[in-house]
Amino acid sequence: MEIKYSFVGFIAILSLLGLSACGVNNYVVNPEFPQRTYLRHFKPLYEDKLEEGSKLVGATIYYSVEKTPENTYIYKQYYSSTMQLTHFITYSDVQRQNKDGKIVEWYDNGNKMHEGQYRNGMQYGEWKYYNYDTGHLDEYGSFKDGYRDGKWTILDSLGNVYFERTYANSGKDWEMVYFNDEGLKTRRLVYLNGKNVREEVLLETEVEEKVANTEEDYKIEEEMPYLAVCKDMEGKERAACSNKTMLVHIYRNIKYPASARNNSIQGTALVRFVIDKNGDIENVVVLRGLCDEIAAECKRVVNTLPKWAPGIQRDKPVNVTFNLPIKFRVE
Repeated sequence: MEIKYSFVGFIAILSLLGLSACGVNNYVVNPEFPQRTYLRHFKPLYEDKLEEGSKLVGATIYYSVEKTPENTYIYKQYYSSTMQLTHFITYSDVQRQNKDGKIVEWYDNGNKMHEGQYRNGMQYGEWKYYNYDTGHLDEYGSFKDGYRDGKWTILDSLGNVYFERTYANSGKDWEMVYFNDEGLKTRRLVYLNGKNVREEVLLETEVEEKVANTEEDYKIEEEMPYLAVCKDMEGKERAACSNKTMLVHIYRNIKYPASARNNSIQGTALVRFVIDKNGDIENVVVLRGLCDEIAAECKRVVNTLPKWAPGIQRDKPVNVTFNLPIKFRVE
């Protein structure tokens, strides 16, 4: 059993002064060049990457901005070491404040990350999310007013339905139904305001535990991993302690690679890692690295994180997968 967890709003921000991407095609920004000369300087990188009818209106060593015939603006970001496209985002304004239209993002390995639509700055309509390792569809469903709404389907590695999650109350409440390999429902879980309040076994199998007889039996006891220095705390206080301790550790130990800093590469890297049943860090993978040097630095610093207490589910230690965003910003 493995739990997956993403840090939301937990971002290490590194702010350093500098001008000018981990080098690509020998383009390096001269610090004496003012911002307005970037378009002319990097135009050759993007002339063959424009959408039909679009005009290039902005460019740096790792992204371009183009104006479409419909007077919308498309922002494209690239993994600068290979020029792999990682972002395709449509905006209604040249300042890129309001997302409005098609969005597609890719992992650094070229596999699609997700795709969908924005309407006036909020996610809406059908969205699809994809697997980093295989590129296959992981889950799909719809957004309404920026919140997940109605039924979302999560698939296993073979493309079969693993479980369905039905959202209500602006994404605060949901019901989860699990399926077996034959497509039969096996378990049902109910969450209210993000808290699990009930579990039902719908179909017993060889791997299912006994059918619960009371409402208390239906409740799942889960404990997320925490840093050992926070062991004397409980609940939200312990989680906050672990998050803060990890943030401080990353902030103190990570270094902004000189090549990225000198070329003004900035943005959010995304690192996936597993805290195993012993509380050790393993399987560190940089899903988004911005460029080779930043990716290597993110992997290095995550591998230096202190000891964790493992995650617990049904009184047993389990592996827990984390997605950690780290923001690099040049000021």
